[in-house]
Amino acid sequence: MHRISISLESNEQLILQKLLSKTYDIMKDDLNFREGLNLNDAERTALFKKLRGNYPIRHEFNRTEVAMNSLSEHLKTTIESLGFSTHH
Repeated sequence: MHRISISLESNEQLILQKLLSKTYDIMKDDLNFREGLNLNDAERTALFKKLRGNYPIRHEFNRTEVAMNSLSEHLKTTIESLGFSTHH
């Protein structure tokens, strides 16, 4: 199981954004694929093969435990509804 620790110094929305980005960085993924938009077919194919061959590990939510020192009941419920397990 993958374990993530989250700091509770920000609001719940920022905490959720940080949590999700630690399991999957969608912005980086999007940026990598956008590099191929203006390439010809051969270059785009080569880029895709390179990205696919070096794709970072993505941790599934249901295989990730979130460790927090203090959790509001609302935040705990939200995190668990996404599939994460929680631990404090």
